Amino acid sequence: MLMQERIFAHNIMILLNKGYTTEKFEVRPV
Repeated sequence: MLMQERIFAHNIMILLNKGYTTEKFEVRPV
């Protein structure tokens, strides 16, 4: 479970680094 959370957070950071907005995601990183 923890590993999946780390991978999910990592993917979010990659998307943010690429310039994508978080409007497409229901969960917003804190």
